[in-house]
Amino acid sequence: MQRREFLKSTTLAASSFALPAFHRNALGLTPNQQINVAMIGCGGRGGKNLASFGPLANICALTDVNTVGKTVEGARELYPQVPFFTDYRKMFDKMSKEIDAVVVSTPDHSHFAATKWALSLGKPVYTEKPLCRTIGEIRDLQAAAANANVATQMGNQSFSNDGIRVCREWIDAGLIGKVREVRLWTNRPSLSWMSGDRSRMPSAESIPQGFDWQLWLNTAPDTAYSQRLAPGSWRSWWRFGSGALGDIGCHMMGIPFYALGLKNPSVIKAESVRATSFSVALQEKVTYQFATSSQGNPVKMTWISGFRNCDADGVFPNNFDKRFLPELPKEFTGDYRSIVTNGQFIIGDQGVIYIPKMHLSKRPVLLPEEKWNDVQDRLPEPKYTRFLPHAENFLQAIRGEIPKPASSFDVSGKLAEIVQLGNLAIRSDKSIVWDAVNEACVGNSDATSLVRQEIAHPGFLPG
Repeated sequence: MQRREFLKSTTLAASSFALPAFHRNALGLTPNQQINVAMIGCGGRGGKNLASFGPLANICALTDVNTVGKTVEGARELYPQVPFFTDYRKMFDKMSKEIDAVVVSTPDHSHFAATKWALSLGKPVYTEKPLCRTIGEIRDLQAAAANANVATQMGNQSFSNDGIRVCREWIDAGLIGKVREVRLWTNRPSLSWMSGDRSRMPSAESIPQGFDWQLWLNTAPDTAYSQRLAPGSWRSWWRFGSGALGDIGCHMMGIPFYALGLKNPSVIKAESVRATSFSVALQEKVTYQFATSSQGNPVKMTWISGFRNCDADGVFPNNFDKRFLPELPKEFTGDYRSIVTNGQFIIGDQGVIYIPKMHLSKRPVLLPEEKWNDVQDRLPEPKYTRFLPHAENFLQAIRGEIPKPASSFDVSGKLAEIVQLGNLAIRSDKSIVWDAVNEACVGNSDATSLVRQEIAHPGFLPG
Protein backbone atom coordinates (compact mmCIF):
# COMPACT_ATOMS: atom_id res chain seq x y z
CA MET A 1 0.00 0.00 0.00
CA GLN A 2 1.31 3.44 -0.91
CA ARG A 3 1.90 5.85 1.97
CA ARG A 4 -0.84 8.22 0.72
CA GLU A 5 -3.35 5.35 0.56
CA PHE A 6 -2.31 4.10 3.99
CA LEU A 7 -2.83 7.47 5.64
CA LYS A 8 -6.18 7.88 3.92
CA SER A 9 -7.41 4.43 4.96
CA THR A 10 -6.40 4.85 8.61
CA THR A 11 -8.10 8.23 8.75
CA LEU A 12 -11.31 6.79 7.30
CA ALA A 13 -11.19 3.84 9.69
CA ALA A 14 -11.17 6.24 12.62
CA SER A 15 -13.80 8.59 11.24
CA SER A 16 -16.50 7.35 13.62
CA PHE A 17 -14.44 8.59 16.57
CA ALA A 18 -12.15 11.33 15.23
CA LEU A 19 -13.27 14.93 15.51
CA PRO A 20 -13.99 16.70 12.21
CA ALA A 21 -11.21 18.62 10.54
CA PHE A 22 -12.07 22.31 10.80
CA HIS A 23 -8.68 23.94 10.45
CA ARG A 24 -5.27 23.40 8.94
CA ASN A 25 -2.06 23.76 10.88
CA ALA A 26 0.09 26.80 10.14
CA LEU A 27 2.41 24.48 8.21
CA GLY A 28 -0.27 24.39 5.51
CA LEU A 29 -0.29 20.61 5.21
CA THR A 30 -3.05 18.79 3.37
CA PRO A 31 -4.51 15.66 5.02
CA ASN A 32 -2.54 13.16 2.95
CA GLN A 33 0.72 15.08 2.71
CA GLN A 34 3.85 13.47 4.08
CA ILE A 35 5.23 15.05 7.21
CA ASN A 36 9.00 15.44 7.48
CA VAL A 37 9.97 14.11 10.92
CA ALA A 38 13.37 14.57 12.58
CA MET A 39 14.38 12.02 15.21
CA ILE A 40 16.43 13.25 18.19
CA GLY A 41 17.60 10.00 19.72
CA CYS A 42 17.29 6.88 17.59
CA GLY A 43 18.83 4.30 19.94
CA GLY A 44 16.88 2.43 22.61
CA ARG A 45 13.42 3.96 22.93
CA GLY A 46 14.23 6.12 19.92
CA GLY A 47 14.45 3.00 17.80
CA LYS A 48 10.93 2.01 18.81
CA ASN A 49 9.62 5.48 18.05
CA LEU A 50 11.36 5.34 14.69
CA ALA A 51 9.52 2.07 13.97
CA SER A 52 6.23 3.81 14.85
CA PHE A 53 6.79 6.95 12.78
CA GLY A 54 8.68 5.41 9.87
CA PRO A 55 5.65 3.92 8.07
CA LEU A 56 3.56 7.06 8.63
CA ALA A 57 5.89 9.94 7.82
CA ASN A 58 9.02 10.91 5.94
CA ILE A 59 12.03 10.53 8.24
CA CYS A 60 14.20 13.48 7.22
CA ALA A 61 16.94 13.56 9.91
CA LEU A 62 18.48 11.24 12.50
CA THR A 63 20.36 12.43 15.58
CA ASP A 64 22.13 10.45 18.28
CA VAL A 65 25.22 10.97 20.40
CA ASN A 66 26.17 7.28 20.22
CA THR A 67 27.23 6.51 16.66
CA VAL A 68 28.10 2.88 17.41
CA GLY A 69 24.99 1.78 19.32
CA LYS A 70 23.33 -1.27 17.79
CA THR A 71 19.94 0.42 17.41
CA VAL A 72 21.54 3.55 15.99
CA GLU A 73 23.48 1.52 13.45
CA GLY A 74 20.25 -0.24 12.51
CA ALA A 75 18.49 3.08 12.00
CA ARG A 76 21.25 4.38 9.76
CA GLU A 77 21.18 1.19 7.71
CA LEU A 78 17.40 1.47 7.35
CA TYR A 79 17.64 5.12 6.26
CA PRO A 80 21.03 5.36 4.51
CA GLN A 81 20.13 8.53 2.59
CA VAL A 82 18.86 10.44 5.63
CA PRO A 83 21.32 12.98 7.12
CA PHE A 84 22.75 11.86 10.48
CA PHE A 85 23.90 14.21 13.25
CA THR A 86 25.34 13.80 16.72
CA ASP A 87 24.25 17.29 17.85
CA TYR A 88 20.61 18.37 17.47
CA ARG A 89 21.68 22.03 17.44
CA LYS A 90 23.61 21.44 14.23
CA MET A 91 20.66 19.54 12.81
CA PHE A 92 18.31 22.45 13.45
CA ASP A 93 20.86 24.95 12.12
CA LYS A 94 21.24 23.07 8.86
CA MET A 95 17.78 21.59 8.29
CA SER A 96 15.22 23.68 10.16
CA LYS A 97 13.33 24.68 7.01
CA GLU A 98 13.00 21.04 5.94
CA ILE A 99 11.65 19.76 9.26
CA ASP A 100 7.89 19.66 9.91
CA ALA A 101 7.95 17.84 13.27
CA VAL A 102 10.39 16.49 15.86
CA VAL A 103 10.45 13.33 18.00
CA VAL A 104 12.59 13.53 21.19
CA SER A 105 13.62 10.12 22.59
CA THR A 106 16.64 11.02 24.70
CA PRO A 107 17.22 10.38 28.45
CA ASP A 108 15.07 12.41 30.84
CA HIS A 109 17.67 15.08 31.60
CA SER A 110 17.94 16.20 27.98
CA HIS A 111 14.21 16.24 27.11
CA PHE A 112 13.91 19.87 28.13
CA ALA A 113 16.63 21.40 25.98
CA ALA A 114 15.90 19.38 22.83
CA THR A 115 12.15 20.01 23.07
CA LYS A 116 12.67 23.69 23.80
CA TRP A 117 14.71 23.95 20.59
CA ALA A 118 11.90 22.42 18.54
CA LEU A 119 9.27 24.71 20.08
CA SER A 120 11.45 27.80 19.67
CA LEU A 121 11.45 27.10 15.93
CA GLY A 122 7.70 26.51 15.81
CA LYS A 123 7.98 22.76 15.26
CA PRO A 124 5.36 20.29 16.52
CA VAL A 125 7.10 17.96 18.94
CA TYR A 126 6.57 14.49 20.41
CA THR A 127 8.63 14.03 23.61
CA GLU A 128 9.05 10.85 25.59
CA LYS A 129 7.71 10.56 29.13
CA PRO A 130 8.07 11.85 31.79
CA LEU A 131 8.31 15.06 29.69
CA CYS A 132 11.02 16.52 31.97
CA ARG A 133 13.05 15.60 35.03
CA THR A 134 11.94 18.61 37.11
CA ILE A 135 8.64 20.40 37.66
CA GLY A 136 10.18 23.73 36.68
CA GLU A 137 11.23 22.36 33.29
CA ILE A 138 7.79 20.77 32.77
CA ARG A 139 6.09 24.10 33.38
CA ASP A 140 8.52 25.96 31.14
CA LEU A 141 7.82 23.52 28.29
CA GLN A 142 4.08 23.92 28.77
CA ALA A 143 4.49 27.69 28.46
CA ALA A 144 6.73 27.33 25.39
CA ALA A 145 4.22 24.98 23.77
CA ALA A 146 1.34 27.40 24.39
CA ASN A 147 3.41 30.22 22.90
CA ALA A 148 4.38 28.17 19.84
CA ASN A 149 0.77 27.00 19.33
CA VAL A 150 1.78 23.73 17.66
CA ALA A 151 0.83 20.10 18.19
CA THR A 152 2.59 18.42 21.12
CA GLN A 153 2.48 14.88 22.49
CA MET A 154 4.10 13.13 25.46
CA GLY A 155 5.02 9.50 24.88
CA ASN A 156 2.56 7.83 27.27
CA GLN A 157 0.82 5.52 24.81
CA SER A 158 -1.99 4.46 27.15
CA PHE A 159 -3.49 7.93 26.70
CA SER A 160 -4.39 7.04 23.12
CA ASN A 161 -5.88 3.62 23.91
CA ASP A 162 -9.59 2.95 24.16
CA GLY A 163 -9.26 1.36 27.61
CA ILE A 164 -8.57 4.62 29.42
CA ARG A 165 -11.84 6.05 28.07
CA VAL A 166 -13.75 2.86 28.87
CA CYS A 167 -12.62 3.27 32.50
CA ARG A 168 -13.93 6.81 32.57
CA GLU A 169 -17.23 5.80 30.98
CA TRP A 170 -17.70 2.99 33.50
CA ILE A 171 -16.95 5.33 36.40
CA ASP A 172 -19.21 8.05 35.00
CA ALA A 173 -22.01 5.48 34.69
CA GLY A 174 -21.62 4.53 38.34
CA LEU A 175 -20.63 0.91 37.72
CA ILE A 176 -18.32 0.90 40.75
CA GLY A 177 -19.92 3.73 42.73
CA LYS A 178 -17.80 6.41 44.38
CA VAL A 179 -14.05 5.93 43.93
CA ARG A 180 -12.02 6.82 47.00
CA GLU A 181 -8.85 4.80 46.44
CA VAL A 182 -6.47 3.73 43.66
CA ARG A 183 -3.62 1.24 44.17
CA LEU A 184 -0.88 0.85 41.54
CA TRP A 185 2.23 -1.32 41.45
CA THR A 186 5.11 -2.06 39.09
CA ASN A 187 8.09 -4.41 39.00
CA ARG A 188 10.36 -1.51 37.96
CA PRO A 189 13.10 -0.60 38.62
CA SER A 190 14.97 -3.36 36.88
CA LEU A 191 17.53 -4.96 39.19
CA SER A 192 20.14 -4.37 36.47
CA TRP A 193 19.77 -0.62 37.09
CA MET A 194 20.62 -0.93 40.75
CA SER A 195 23.97 -2.71 40.84
CA GLY A 196 27.01 -1.46 42.76
CA ASP A 197 27.55 1.27 45.31
CA ARG A 198 24.76 3.86 45.15
CA SER A 199 26.05 6.22 47.85
CA ARG A 200 28.14 8.19 45.33
CA MET A 201 28.43 8.68 41.59
CA PRO A 202 30.32 5.86 39.82
CA SER A 203 34.08 5.99 39.31
CA ALA A 204 35.40 7.23 35.97
CA GLU A 205 35.84 4.80 33.08
CA SER A 206 37.09 5.17 29.53
CA ILE A 207 34.55 6.70 27.17
CA PRO A 208 33.68 4.26 24.36
CA GLN A 209 34.80 5.26 20.90
CA GLY A 210 31.96 6.75 18.91
CA PHE A 211 30.09 7.93 22.03
CA ASP A 212 30.09 11.72 22.56
CA TRP A 213 29.84 11.96 26.33
CA GLN A 214 29.72 15.77 26.50
CA LEU A 215 26.79 15.85 24.10
CA TRP A 216 25.08 13.11 26.12
CA LEU A 217 25.47 15.14 29.34
CA ASN A 218 23.64 18.01 27.66
CA THR A 219 22.61 20.57 30.32
CA ALA A 220 23.54 18.31 33.28
CA PRO A 221 26.56 19.02 35.52
CA ASP A 222 29.95 17.70 34.42
CA THR A 223 30.14 14.02 35.37
CA ALA A 224 32.74 11.32 34.72
CA TYR A 225 31.65 8.66 32.24
CA SER A 226 30.72 5.20 33.53
CA GLN A 227 28.89 2.35 31.87
CA ARG A 228 26.72 2.34 35.00
CA LEU A 229 25.37 5.67 33.78
CA ALA A 230 25.06 5.23 30.04
CA PRO A 231 23.87 4.08 27.73
CA GLY A 232 21.60 1.82 29.79
CA SER A 233 21.20 2.68 33.49
CA TRP A 234 20.92 6.48 33.56
CA ARG A 235 17.29 6.25 34.76
CA SER A 236 18.42 5.11 38.22
CA TRP A 237 20.48 8.27 38.95
CA TRP A 238 18.71 11.46 40.04
CA ARG A 239 21.08 13.61 38.00
CA PHE A 240 19.77 12.11 34.78
CA GLY A 241 16.62 10.08 35.41
CA SER A 242 13.38 9.86 37.35
CA GLY A 243 13.36 6.27 38.59
CA ALA A 244 10.43 3.87 38.37
CA LEU A 245 7.96 6.74 38.75
CA GLY A 246 9.37 8.59 35.76
CA ASP A 247 9.65 5.38 33.76
CA ILE A 248 6.21 3.93 34.34
CA GLY A 249 4.17 6.47 36.33
CA CYS A 250 3.05 8.47 33.28
CA HIS A 251 1.71 5.26 31.73
CA MET A 252 -0.09 3.84 34.74
CA MET A 253 -1.12 6.96 36.68
CA GLY A 254 -2.46 8.41 33.44
CA ILE A 255 -5.46 6.09 33.70
CA PRO A 256 -6.88 7.34 37.05
CA PHE A 257 -5.63 10.86 36.26
CA TYR A 258 -7.91 10.90 33.20
CA ALA A 259 -10.72 8.65 34.42
CA LEU A 260 -11.17 10.51 37.72
CA GLY A 261 -10.23 14.02 36.57
CA LEU A 262 -7.48 14.31 39.20
CA LYS A 263 -5.76 17.67 39.69
CA ASN A 264 -2.87 18.69 41.95
CA PRO A 265 -2.47 16.45 45.01
CA SER A 266 -2.61 18.19 48.37
CA VAL A 267 -0.23 15.93 50.32
CA ILE A 268 2.33 13.33 49.16
CA LYS A 269 4.10 10.91 51.51
CA ALA A 270 6.83 8.39 50.63
CA GLU A 271 8.70 5.41 52.07
CA SER A 272 11.59 3.81 50.21
CA VAL A 273 14.39 1.26 50.29
CA ARG A 274 17.96 2.13 49.23
CA ALA A 275 17.24 5.62 47.93
CA THR A 276 20.27 7.92 48.32
CA SER A 277 21.03 11.52 47.45
CA PHE A 278 22.48 10.19 44.19
CA SER A 279 20.31 7.20 43.34
CA VAL A 280 16.64 6.25 43.06
CA ALA A 281 14.98 3.69 45.34
CA LEU A 282 14.98 -0.07 44.86
CA GLN A 283 11.47 -0.19 46.36
CA GLU A 284 9.14 2.68 47.09
CA LYS A 285 5.65 3.45 48.32
CA VAL A 286 4.24 6.87 47.53
CA THR A 287 0.83 7.94 48.82
CA TYR A 288 -0.95 10.84 47.16
CA GLN A 289 -3.97 12.57 48.68
CA PHE A 290 -6.25 14.37 46.22
CA ALA A 291 -8.79 16.73 47.76
CA THR A 292 -11.39 15.96 45.11
CA SER A 293 -12.09 14.19 41.83
CA SER A 294 -14.63 14.43 39.02
CA GLN A 295 -17.01 12.64 41.40
CA GLY A 296 -16.57 15.38 44.01
CA ASN A 297 -14.87 13.32 46.72
CA PRO A 298 -11.31 12.84 48.05
CA VAL A 299 -9.12 10.12 46.48
CA LYS A 300 -6.11 8.33 47.94
CA MET A 301 -3.67 6.97 45.33
CA THR A 302 -0.88 4.60 46.38
CA TRP A 303 2.06 3.90 44.08
CA ILE A 304 4.36 0.92 44.75
CA SER A 305 7.52 0.08 42.82
CA GLY A 306 9.92 -2.85 43.03
CA PHE A 307 7.11 -5.44 43.22
CA ARG A 308 8.09 -9.09 42.82
CA ASN A 309 5.78 -12.12 42.63
CA CYS A 310 6.19 -14.91 45.16
CA ASP A 311 6.79 -18.49 44.00
CA ALA A 312 4.25 -21.34 44.07
CA ASP A 313 4.97 -21.85 47.77
CA GLY A 314 4.35 -18.19 48.59
CA VAL A 315 8.04 -17.37 49.08
CA PHE A 316 9.26 -13.96 47.91
CA PRO A 317 12.77 -13.29 46.53
CA ASN A 318 15.60 -12.62 48.98
CA ASN A 319 15.90 -8.99 50.12
CA PHE A 320 12.35 -8.17 48.98
CA ASP A 321 10.69 -5.96 51.60
CA LYS A 322 7.11 -7.19 52.00
CA ARG A 323 6.03 -3.86 53.50
CA PHE A 324 5.82 -2.74 49.89
CA LEU A 325 3.20 -5.24 48.75
CA PRO A 326 0.05 -3.73 47.22
CA GLU A 327 -3.00 -4.40 49.35
CA LEU A 328 -5.45 -6.67 47.53
CA PRO A 329 -9.14 -5.70 47.64
CA LYS A 330 -11.68 -8.29 48.72
CA GLU A 331 -13.20 -8.32 45.21
CA PHE A 332 -9.95 -9.77 43.80
CA THR A 333 -9.94 -13.54 44.27
CA GLY A 334 -6.28 -14.12 43.37
CA ASP A 335 -3.17 -13.73 45.50
CA TYR A 336 0.44 -12.59 45.17
CA ARG A 337 1.29 -15.69 43.13
CA SER A 338 -1.19 -14.83 40.41
CA ILE A 339 -1.32 -11.04 40.41
CA VAL A 340 0.30 -9.27 37.44
CA THR A 341 3.63 -7.50 37.91
CA ASN A 342 2.34 -4.16 36.58
CA GLY A 343 -1.26 -3.32 37.40
CA GLN A 344 -3.74 -1.33 39.42
CA PHE A 345 -7.06 -1.38 41.25
CA ILE A 346 -9.51 1.53 41.01
CA ILE A 347 -11.64 0.89 44.08
CA GLY A 348 -15.22 2.10 44.39
CA ASP A 349 -17.78 1.50 47.10
CA GLN A 350 -19.78 -0.72 44.73
CA GLY A 351 -17.02 -2.56 42.87
CA VAL A 352 -13.48 -2.48 41.52
CA ILE A 353 -11.89 -1.86 38.14
CA TYR A 354 -8.82 -4.11 37.81
CA ILE A 355 -6.26 -3.06 35.22
CA PRO A 356 -4.13 -6.13 34.49
CA LYS A 357 -1.34 -4.60 32.42
CA MET A 358 0.87 -1.56 32.26
CA HIS A 359 -0.72 -0.20 29.07
CA LEU A 360 -4.47 -0.72 29.22
CA SER A 361 -5.09 -1.21 25.51
CA LYS A 362 -8.39 -3.06 25.74
CA ARG A 363 -11.29 -3.33 28.14
CA PRO A 364 -10.48 -3.26 31.87
CA VAL A 365 -11.76 -5.96 34.24
CA LEU A 366 -14.82 -5.29 36.40
CA LEU A 367 -14.88 -7.00 39.81
CA PRO A 368 -16.48 -8.89 41.46
CA GLU A 369 -17.26 -11.41 38.74
CA GLU A 370 -20.96 -11.54 39.59
CA LYS A 371 -21.18 -7.79 39.00
CA TRP A 372 -19.61 -8.20 35.57
CA ASN A 373 -22.06 -10.99 34.75
CA ASP A 374 -24.90 -8.66 35.71
CA VAL A 375 -23.86 -5.64 33.59
CA GLN A 376 -21.84 -7.02 30.66
CA ASP A 377 -24.83 -6.91 28.29
CA ARG A 378 -25.74 -3.31 29.19
CA LEU A 379 -22.44 -1.47 29.40
CA PRO A 380 -22.47 2.30 28.82
CA GLU A 381 -22.18 3.51 25.25
CA PRO A 382 -18.89 5.19 24.22
CA LYS A 383 -19.08 8.93 24.81
CA TYR A 384 -15.46 10.07 24.78
CA THR A 385 -13.50 10.61 21.57
CA ARG A 386 -11.42 7.63 20.49
CA PHE A 387 -7.98 8.13 18.95
CA LEU A 388 -5.74 6.41 16.48
CA PRO A 389 -2.49 5.06 18.00
CA HIS A 390 -0.19 7.56 19.70
CA ALA A 391 2.13 8.45 16.81
CA GLU A 392 -0.73 8.60 14.35
CA ASN A 393 -2.93 11.01 16.30
CA PHE A 394 0.08 13.30 16.77
CA LEU A 395 0.47 13.41 12.99
CA GLN A 396 -3.29 13.87 12.58
CA ALA A 397 -3.13 16.98 14.73
CA ILE A 398 -0.28 18.39 12.64
CA ARG A 399 -2.39 17.89 9.51
CA GLY A 400 -5.34 19.59 11.22
CA GLU A 401 -7.59 16.53 11.21
CA ILE A 402 -8.15 16.74 14.98
CA PRO A 403 -7.81 19.78 17.28
CA LYS A 404 -4.94 18.33 19.33
CA PRO A 405 -3.25 15.00 20.16
CA ALA A 406 -4.42 12.74 22.98
CA SER A 407 -1.60 13.69 25.37
CA SER A 408 -0.69 17.27 24.46
CA PHE A 409 1.59 19.10 26.87
CA ASP A 410 -1.21 21.15 28.44
CA VAL A 411 -2.66 17.84 29.72
CA SER A 412 0.37 15.55 30.00
CA GLY A 413 2.44 18.21 31.76
CA LYS A 414 0.00 18.10 34.69
CA LEU A 415 0.34 14.32 34.84
CA ALA A 416 4.15 14.51 34.68
CA GLU A 417 4.07 17.04 37.52
CA ILE A 418 2.14 14.58 39.73
CA VAL A 419 4.76 11.93 38.94
CA GLN A 420 7.66 14.20 39.85
CA LEU A 421 5.99 15.30 43.09
CA GLY A 422 6.31 11.67 44.19
CA ASN A 423 10.02 11.83 43.47
CA LEU A 424 10.31 15.02 45.53
CA ALA A 425 8.80 13.15 48.49
CA ILE A 426 11.25 10.26 48.03
CA ARG A 427 14.28 12.51 47.66
CA SER A 428 13.51 14.76 50.63
CA ASP A 429 12.26 11.87 52.80
CA LYS A 430 9.50 14.16 54.08
CA SER A 431 5.83 14.69 53.35
CA ILE A 432 5.14 17.18 50.57
CA VAL A 433 2.40 19.78 50.98
CA TRP A 434 2.28 21.17 47.48
CA ASP A 435 1.62 24.85 46.77
CA ALA A 436 1.08 24.65 43.02
CA VAL A 437 0.66 28.39 42.52
CA ASN A 438 3.98 29.30 44.14
CA GLU A 439 5.84 26.14 43.07
CA ALA A 440 6.72 25.43 46.69
CA CYS A 441 6.71 22.47 49.06
CA VAL A 442 5.33 24.13 52.18
CA GLY A 443 7.79 23.99 55.07
CA ASN A 444 10.21 21.83 53.06
CA SER A 445 12.99 23.94 51.59
CA ASP A 446 15.01 20.90 50.52
CA ALA A 447 12.21 19.66 48.28
CA THR A 448 11.44 23.16 47.00
CA SER A 449 15.07 23.52 45.90
CA LEU A 450 14.56 20.58 43.55
CA VAL A 451 11.56 22.10 41.79
CA ARG A 452 13.80 24.35 39.70
CA GLN A 453 17.44 23.36 39.37
CA GLU A 454 20.36 25.17 37.84
CA ILE A 455 21.13 24.53 34.17
CA ALA A 456 24.81 23.62 34.20
CA HIS A 457 25.34 24.06 30.45
CA PRO A 458 22.81 26.57 29.03
CA GLY A 459 24.51 26.42 25.65
CA PHE A 460 22.36 23.40 24.84
CA LEU A 461 19.26 25.61 25.05
CA PRO A 462 18.10 27.86 22.22
CA GLY A 463 19.52 31.36 22.44
